Amino acid sequence: MVEYIMLAMMAAVVIGMLFLRTNTAVAYLALCAGSVLLLSSGENIGLVASSLTSGMSSAATIAKFMLLFAPMTVCAVLLRRQVKKWLLLFSIVPAACAAFLGTVLAVPLLSGELQDTIKATNTWDMLVQYQEAFTGIGLVASIMLLSLTIKNKEKGKKKH
Repeated sequence: MVEYIMLAMMAAVVIGMLFLRTNTAVAYLALCAGSVLLLSSGENIGLVASSLTSGMSSAATIAKFMLLFAPMTVCAVLLRRQVKKWLLLFSIVPAACAAFLGTVLAVPLLSGELQDTIKATNTWDMLVQYQEAFTGIGLVASIMLLSLTIKNKEKGKKKH
């Protein structure tokens, strides 16, 4: 049952980004930036959130989730309708890689019991086994999509 919920959430991320026609390449790279933010200041943010909420146990976890997913969410919303319809097919790969990577990065932030339940599934084993592959594929696909979506400024200039 947990596997189906996890897969449905990943599919919802992909479908949501494609429905918004957001630049999934930037969203994927923003998720990577959120991961770096979490690694560099996640513990401090967790302590601050916990102290601001008078020791609420879930405050640190919520703050870490926000630190991880806020850059991707902001980019997805701000860059909606930035990808032409004919490029949606190319947007699927970075969107799927963002969903996979987001899942792999989010599960260790969950509570111990839920984390153990997810880590006992075959889906989790496959995600961890292919983590490096979809990270690299996401990076390459993002660079390719960015090269297709960035407007060439030289086209508008006339040569003298």
